[in-house]
Amino acid sequence: MSAPLEETLERAQPVVDRILFRRCGGWLRHDEIADIRSSVLLRLMLRLRRAEAPPIADFESFLAVLTGNAVNDYLRRRYPERTRLKNRLRYRLTYSQDFALWTVAGIPICGLREWGTGDTVPSPLDATSGEFPDAAFHEPNGDVALAAVLRTIGRPVTLDDLVSLMENLWQKNRTPPAGVERAVDPAPSAAASLEQRDTLAMLWREIQRLPQRQRAALLLNLRDEDGGNALALLVLAGVAPFDAVASAIGIAPDALASLWSRMPLDDREIAAHLGLSRQQVINLRKAARRRLERFLRRQP
Repeated sequence: MSAPLEETLERAQPVVDRILFRRCGGWLRHDEIADIRSSVLLRLMLRLRRAEAPPIADFESFLAVLTGNAVNDYLRRRYPERTRLKNRLRYRLTYSQDFALWTVAGIPICGLREWGTGDTVPSPLDATSGEFPDAAFHEPNGDVALAAVLRTIGRPVTLDDLVSLMENLWQKNRTPPAGVERAVDPAPSAAASLEQRDTLAMLWREIQRLPQRQRAALLLNLRDEDGGNALALLVLAGVAPFDAVASAIGIAPDALASLWSRMPLDDREIAAHLGLSRQQVINLRKAARRRLERFLRRQP
């Protein structure tokens, strides 16, 4: 990694951390925030490596948007029920004449319309405190409940804090309202996460021992269970630095950055890159997988 790029990433991290704390420090775990931070810094690095990209005019505003997108992507993937609730609340806050929804530094803020809007981010809300009227426990995504909750809080809050508070109110009521699903945390335990990272590190070491063309055929087409770019998992988990992945494939980091948004690549594109036939690429990848399978069978 070049020195200017490394300096830019170091300058970005405290800004990203500040945005993450203000947006989701009260309800996401530290390991989840660390995952999102890694995703933001990876996206920033890929953006900075794009030679054709225009210069970033306002660095902090750019980071706010980048971080907001990473948070939304993470929540859609890990907490789909929460995402649906958030979308319903956003709709109510936008289209009802009783409420207001605005943005400060890339963070959605909401409140009663009679309060007006401001240009500062509200302090984090404790979603476990406060005595709320009965109306807050019914029609949780309706105008009556929203008005009851916001009047009890007495000040604007971030949209994410409001979502967390509504979830907490349902849990206190024990039974979620009809038609509303309770969010379930599907995240693995800390021990399971550590074990997964160790397994990935072990696999990465073995991948690096493959012949170069086998590595390229495997890595350029490496898919996760949803068909997405599985190389991102290696990078985000801190198992394989981005430049090391590029080196294993046999291309420059800037070239990998230009391919990243299209990965995993199909066999024809890989064949053109390696100067081989499509069938040769398939054969190389099969050989790489057989070797990795033999390696895994030898492990305890």
